[in-house]
Amino acid sequence: MTARRCYLHIGPHKTGSSTLKHFFRANEARMYSNGLFFPKSIDENGKRAGHHAVLVNSSELTPEGDLRKGAVLWPEIEAVVAKGRKDILLSSEMFSDAVFKPGRFEPLLNFFSKRGYEVVVFAYLRDTASWLNSGYVQSQKRFARVQAFSDYVEMGFDEGWIDPMRFLAPFIDDPRCRLEPIPFDQAAKAGLEDDFMRRCGVADIRDFTKLPLRNSNAGAKTIYAAQQIMARLGGGARDRKGYAPIYREFKQTFQRLGWQDQPHVELDAEQADAIRARMAPSADAFAGRYFGTPWSSVCTPRPMTRSRFEPEAASATEREEVASVIDQFVEAFGQKEKKSGSQAARWAAKATSRLGRRKPEAAEAGEETRD
Repeated sequence: MTARRCYLHIGPHKTGSSTLKHFFRANEARMYSNGLFFPKSIDENGKRAGHHAVLVNSSELTPEGDLRKGAVLWPEIEAVVAKGRKDILLSSEMFSDAVFKPGRFEPLLNFFSKRGYEVVVFAYLRDTASWLNSGYVQSQKRFARVQAFSDYVEMGFDEGWIDPMRFLAPFIDDPRCRLEPIPFDQAAKAGLEDDFMRRCGVADIRDFTKLPLRNSNAGAKTIYAAQQIMARLGGGARDRKGYAPIYREFKQTFQRLGWQDQPHVELDAEQADAIRARMAPSADAFAGRYFGTPWSSVCTPRPMTRSRFEPEAASATEREEVASVIDQFVEAFGQKEKKSGSQAARWAAKATSRLGRRKPEAAEAGEETRD
């Protein structure tokens, strides 16, 4: 009898994870009928999520892989595993962040190992230079922080999330799992969803629902506008009041204006080659081990031509359009902060008014209680 498997898709970021996440959610029933179970999950706010990051960030499992009393999510998985009739698919690009936290995957690996399931780890790989550019564009369009591209590159090298030998270290040589690194561009060319399902043993997905590509390059004007908005706000905006709806409106705006048609590229060919050369020793060692070939054969270098929005070279119409969007969203964040501050002031005034209306004897009793 063939051993059942848990397919652990760890992303990482900027390798089609959002596209796959929505594909999985749209096809849960079809996957189940094909022998692949995609468990329910929740996000940090307790709402239904399309990924499984919470499964390694919770304390529902003991380090040995047993369910703790009161577990909510893992019992559903255990019930399916106990029957041994379905493979399991767990997916989250946030898993690639958790790999840098020692022991984070121990409970999960032990859970499946002691129940006779093989864990197969899927991790996509990209050309280092284009990967860094994509990550930088993502961080800037989402108002993460004001940051120069050169600083972002150094962060990538220092933290190790662009180095497969480092971010995949927890799964290399671990007998409880099998690491299956996947060249992203090759998978995308074959059809990302088709390629992924084939690796999970589902050969025919013609009746599955496919959705539009998610998180493509936001465009040069978008990144310029986002950086100007953050500069005027005095920093990143992801922690500001009203961020989520304001970002959604920003995204709808740049898509409506067609700004994504001219991608934002920070690198020229010389800079891209310098980044690849810097990563080469580690990347080649990894590629040699898993593919028997140099890294450049696994992740073919993409041609890079710098493409940024330069106001001085733009037409007056373009400058006015971009300036209008910048003003619109600086104002949107400002109004949200102002509204939040006014609301807090009203709540404080009401609380003070209630205290002022308290009877003297009640106030005295309250003081005695607090003492």
